[in-house]
Amino acid sequence: MMGDKIPELRFNGFEDKWEEHLFKDFTKLSQGLQIAIDKRFTEPGKNREFYITNEFLKPESKTRYYIESPSINVVANKEDVLMTRTGNTGEIVTDVKGAFHNNFFKIDYCRTVVKKNFLYYFLNSSRIQKEILARAGSSTIPDLNHNDFYKIVAFLPSLAEQNKIGYLFKELDQSINYEQQKLKKLKQLKLAMLQKMFPKEGEKIPEIRFNGFEGDWDEALLGECGETYTGLSGKTKNDFGHGNAEYVTYLSVFNNPILYKNGTDRIEIDSNQNEVMFGDVIFTISSETPGEVGMASVWHQKRKNIYLNSFCFGYRPQEEFNNFYLGYVLRTNLVRSQFIKLAQGVSRYNISKHKAMNIEFPITSIKEQEKIGKFFKELDENITSHQNKLKKLKQFKQAMLQKMFVANEGRSNN
Repeated sequence: MMGDKIPELRFNGFEDKWEEHLFKDFTKLSQGLQIAIDKRFTEPGKNREFYITNEFLKPESKTRYYIESPSINVVANKEDVLMTRTGNTGEIVTDVKGAFHNNFFKIDYCRTVVKKNFLYYFLNSSRIQKEILARAGSSTIPDLNHNDFYKIVAFLPSLAEQNKIGYLFKELDQSINYEQQKLKKLKQLKLAMLQKMFPKEGEKIPEIRFNGFEGDWDEALLGECGETYTGLSGKTKNDFGHGNAEYVTYLSVFNNPILYKNGTDRIEIDSNQNEVMFGDVIFTISSETPGEVGMASVWHQKRKNIYLNSFCFGYRPQEEFNNFYLGYVLRTNLVRSQFIKLAQGVSRYNISKHKAMNIEFPITSIKEQEKIGKFFKELDENITSHQNKLKKLKQFKQAMLQKMFVANEGRSNN
C-alpha cells in the first residue's frame, strides 16, 4: 500500500520518508516569446537560435525554425526543463537547447533540492499530469498559469535517491528509443522491399531477386484468375457479437496483408451467407479516403462458418498462388495505385468490385512466390516482435511512474 510519504516501490538502502514541498518553494517559471512565422528562419545561421515550438514535439515533424538574437531569458539549455502551458498542456521537454515559444514555461529549479532527471519524470508521472491538466481548466484550450503550477504539492526524496530513480527512467527511455528506431528501420525496409522485389510498372523483372530465379514475370488481371463474392447482407446491429459463427472484421482486413490468426468477431450461423475459405482474398470496398480503399488481406485459416463483413468483398483465386506472396503483391504501390484510381465519392469513397477485376498484378513461378512470401512473412513477424517489446517497455515505464513516486492525492493548495 502507498504510505503517506513513501512510494510503493523503492531501491534498497533508502528508508527515509520523502519531504513535502510546494513547487513555489523550489521552482521559478519564465515564459517564452511568440515570433510570427514570417519572422522565423528555416536554416541555422549567425546569431540564430533553434526555436522550440509545438511543432518540435511532433515525432515525425521535420520542420525546424530558427530566430535571430533572442533574449537570454527565453533561451533554454540542455539542463533546463520546459513544459507546455497551453493547448497540449503538460508536455515535458528537456535535453534541448534553443529559444522557447510563448506556449512553454521554463522551469528553473533549485539544484540542491531536486535533480533534473527526477523532476522530468516526476512531472511525467500520471498523478502530476492529472493535476496539471485539472489546474489548466476544462475549456477548449486548457491554460496553466504560474500560480496554479506553484500550488502543486511535490514529495521529494534525498538527492541520492533522486539520482537512482532518474537514472532508471533514463535507461528505460533509451531502451524505448532503441526499439522505436529499430521498428522504424524495419518498416522502412519492408516498404523498400515492396518496391524492389516486385516489377515496377512497365517492367518484367524486379530490381532485387533471389538467386536461382531468372526470366520475365507475367501479368494478369484479377478477373482472369478468380471470382468475387459479397459480404454479409440482411443483418442488423442486434445480429452481431454473439453466435457460433464468425465474420472477418473490417479493421482486421485493413491492418493485415495476411490473416492467419484471429481477426474475427461473433455472429449467428446463416447458411445464406458466403463463407470465407482458405486462400481467399478480402478487399475493403469503402473508406473515408481514396488511399484506403481496396486494401487486400489473404485468409490463411482453415475454419468453418467464417463470413465477411459488409464493407468488404471476397475474391476466390482459381489459379495456384502462394498466400503470402498474394497478400504482399496486392499491397505494392503498383497494385494500390490502380485501386486508388477506382475510388469514387465525396465524403466517403467506394470501389466497384467488378471494375477491380480489371486491375493488373505481376505473377512469377510458384517457387519464387514461396521465397518472396516467406521473406515478407518473417519480416512482418520481426516487426510484430519489436512492436510487442516496445509496448511492454512503455507499459513497464508507466507502471514504474505510478509506483516509484509518492502520490499527492488528497493534498491541495487551491
